[in-house]
Amino acid sequence: MLLFCFMRVVVTGAAGFVGYHLIKKLLRSGLIIVGIDDMSNYRQKNIAMRRLSDLRHKNFHFLKININDLTNFKFIESDILIHLAAQPSIRLPSELIYRYSDSNVFGFINLMKKAIKENVKKIIFASSSSVYSDRSKIPFNEKSSQLAPKSFYGCTKLLNEIYAKQLHATHGASFVGLRFFTAYGEWGRDDMAYFKFSNHINENKLILLNNCGKMKRDMTYISDIVEGIELSIDFIEKKENIFEIFNLGYGHSIETKYLYDFLCNHFNKKTKFEYIISKNEISETYADLQHASSTLNYFPKVKFEEGMTNFLEWYKWYKK
Repeated sequence: MLLFCFMRVVVTGAAGFVGYHLIKKLLRSGLIIVGIDDMSNYRQKNIAMRRLSDLRHKNFHFLKININDLTNFKFIESDILIHLAAQPSIRLPSELIYRYSDSNVFGFINLMKKAIKENVKKIIFASSSSVYSDRSKIPFNEKSSQLAPKSFYGCTKLLNEIYAKQLHATHGASFVGLRFFTAYGEWGRDDMAYFKFSNHINENKLILLNNCGKMKRDMTYISDIVEGIELSIDFIEKKENIFEIFNLGYGHSIETKYLYDFLCNHFNKKTKFEYIISKNEISETYADLQHASSTLNYFPKVKFEEGMTNFLEWYKWYKK
């Protein structure tokens, strides 16, 4: 049984995809949750507002705050910080590249300094499978020394891990970093391939398949990601002065062309596609889950076909 009933938790990125699903699940456990989000995502404002409206609860308190400006925020009796806020995606337009450093680097440092100063001793933060590289041995193991991100986004996430480890060493706070592997599902981001492909097939638009559609991603259904975070909360509550990194994935890679074909079969139609070259992405992500399984008791349950069917049922409802 998990230990975190009646805890007070601060969750950043509360209106984001993972934040929304996590808070919705944790509220069922009797937690008091303070959610932080600056609502600045240039593409996702509408869906973020709808996520927030679905989180109305007596134990949920939302604050519109940018993590780079925490002057008016205090960690009052906070048992744990779960940091999910970030500028996602590896494909930002060039004029918006600054968002990576603003949010993922300076924002991360500012938030961590604030938390340490105000005596938050237990911190869980989102990292990414993007910290690995094509030189990393498949499946990706957390102890791999071949961490050479191909994207600026991946570099910012690796910097987060390095900085958190320094804070652990110098201040004794406990940190758990979670390397998410391609989270997908209902209420997800519309710039992700599965969502974008669904839109384009549904609207008979051209689909661009990177690198001949042969790239593979370890697609992890959102309920498995949330369960991994819950298990991390239970783990960090039982421990003192720890620093751990865990992969949260499904442990199986899906080829992009297979995703495209699956969606075409679902909609019972095809749309034109075109191959393009993408140089800032690794060819395959594939999580080694041995560490998460043995330490957290993390065993993902939802197969790709089941999770994608769940998403597509929601997608039809959402589009109406």
